[in-house]
Amino acid sequence: MQEFIKLATTVLGTTEEAARRATGGLLAFLSSTVPGAEMQKLLSMIPGASDLLKSMQPAPPPPPQGVMGSLADLMTNATTAVQGAVGSGAALMNLFAQIGLDPQKGLEFFRLFVDFAKQQAGPELVDQVISRIPGAKSFLS
Repeated sequence: MQEFIKLATTVLGTTEEAARRATGGLLAFLSSTVPGAEMQKLLSMIPGASDLLKSMQPAPPPPPQGVMGSLADLMTNATTAVQGAVGSGAALMNLFAQIGLDPQKGLEFFRLFVDFAKQQAGPELVDQVISRIPGAKSFLS
């Protein structure tokens, strides 16, 4: 995932931490939306994706301060976004906004991630995963 995070940092002109948070948030969103077997296959085919997702898991209460507290908040926001809109494309854009990406950069980030994932896991699997998010395909055109 480090390769993708560096790519996103360069393309989007954002910090590495913001790109890491966006990537982890997207993986958490997908994990909450996509059926287990499909998501596990995707995670296994993108080097470092499982580790990044695990690192994004919130700590048990009370939440730690500083960066870890922010990551716990991000996971809570991702869960809330998924529950509020049942994994819709709108919830995905809301998640990116909470991370600090404006709508255009959120779309650009999503497209960049999908392209990277297709290179790693193949277009068929990635298209299958994306099709599980109502409205997300429209972000790719």
